[in-house]
Amino acid sequence: MASPSLLNNSFQVLSYNGGHTSASGYQDTDWWVYNCTNTSDKVHCSKRSNADLVLYSPMPEDECFTLTHFIARAPYRTEVPLKAGYVWVTNDEPNVGAYADEFTELPGDSTVEFTDRASHEKPVLGFYLHKTDEREDGFEVVHEFSQWPRGRYIHVRFLEAHRPEGPRGPIAVQFIGLVGFMGWVPKQQQLAPLPVHWNVTQRRKQLCNPLHTDFTDLLNDRPCVVVVSESDLPERNNRLKAMMEAVSSHKALEGRKLTFFIWSANHQAHSRVEDAQLFADIERDMQTALVPPTAVLCDRPKGLFYHIGQDVPDITEQNLTQFCVEWAAGKLPLWKGSADIPPGDKDPDFPHTTVVVANSWDQIVMDTWRDVLLFVYNDPEPYTYAQFEKHDAGALDGLGPVGPPAGVRSVLYCLHKVAALVHEQERLVVAYCNVHRNWVPKEFLSKTGVVAFFPKDKAKMSSKQAPQKVPMQVSQMLQI
Repeated sequence: MASPSLLNNSFQVLSYNGGHTSASGYQDTDWWVYNCTNTSDKVHCSKRSNADLVLYSPMPEDECFTLTHFIARAPYRTEVPLKAGYVWVTNDEPNVGAYADEFTELPGDSTVEFTDRASHEKPVLGFYLHKTDEREDGFEVVHEFSQWPRGRYIHVRFLEAHRPEGPRGPIAVQFIGLVGFMGWVPKQQQLAPLPVHWNVTQRRKQLCNPLHTDFTDLLNDRPCVVVVSESDLPERNNRLKAMMEAVSSHKALEGRKLTFFIWSANHQAHSRVEDAQLFADIERDMQTALVPPTAVLCDRPKGLFYHIGQDVPDITEQNLTQFCVEWAAGKLPLWKGSADIPPGDKDPDFPHTTVVVANSWDQIVMDTWRDVLLFVYNDPEPYTYAQFEKHDAGALDGLGPVGPPAGVRSVLYCLHKVAALVHEQERLVVAYCNVHRNWVPKEFLSKTGVVAFFPKDKAKMSSKQAPQKVPMQVSQMLQI
């Protein structure tokens, strides 16, 4: 009997056009869109209806995921809990604008699975949320697919909220659950049942009553993981398992449900495929490569990470015990991988362009005195002035289309050009952040890059995916 798992941790937000509603500004992360894919104590509230959320799993093009269940939940004690929506599953990146506007209504008041999947523009599911029980603690739908959809992208459209009357507007979403398998899995005759008692998190009481569902059991039974690296010392590696068992039995860690795993650079310690996937997920979510000797504690449902420190010469029973005990006592600072802050926060090759790293994100991007134009991207190689000059020679008066290559490099060219044009405006910052070495909020992780504008009122932030196949133009960036 096959046992599906919650796949949420294997997905990233590719795009979202619904914004978020918050009374205290953009920095109020209690309402961001990626809250609805986490098993945390936070809720997402969009600014509008017909909001399109596109998720993708970073995997090779010849691989896919298999979806067995779709779960959606909305809080009851809000004015606008999610009522209905659609789900698409595709192999290629969806062009939402080409088809989504044809699906603005859900016929009837029940969930419908669509079996005609000849086109990627046709949804696999239209879902409708009903009250969970007489306690009125929320609205929920748990749908098991009769035909398992497979792909690399998931598009979820939040159509409308439970609202007696009036125009469509904001929608509150508590949780979106994607359950199934990573990889192509044939349809089984029978699936193991989902957990019956899933009671992990207490939602804020002004929003809704405590959840009666808990998805922690679907996280491969490993919500909190301590990853300890091997080293070049065979004797130390032989003692590693005994050392981790001793630490896990410490009195201060009773009831913490910590799971310990060995990590090795050559993956020799990965006897199971799911272990290798776990370590790959951790490196991806931390936005860094793990370099031994190291120990990392991962609170996977909350997406939080704690690092033992870069200057630890080796992992011992003493420092590993101290690391875990301090975490249990709430004394460890959150880990945010960050490159060094450059002098004056500037790129030495481009003096008008600001460089944002994880440790300066709040001070620069969230500065309420300035507007910020920011390009967030992932590239292991720096963009040099020589490359800029080459692009500049191919541009039309410096404002026309940038010649090949397209993608990240053309956007960086436009960014540096704009920074030079507006450098005298003291209250406007033009900046970039390379996530290859820096932590950023999840909603800015994208394989193509994200161009975002943060006005002084950060709640009005807007963003768009950077063009990947067509070179960007300076004039396009000026319009942002």
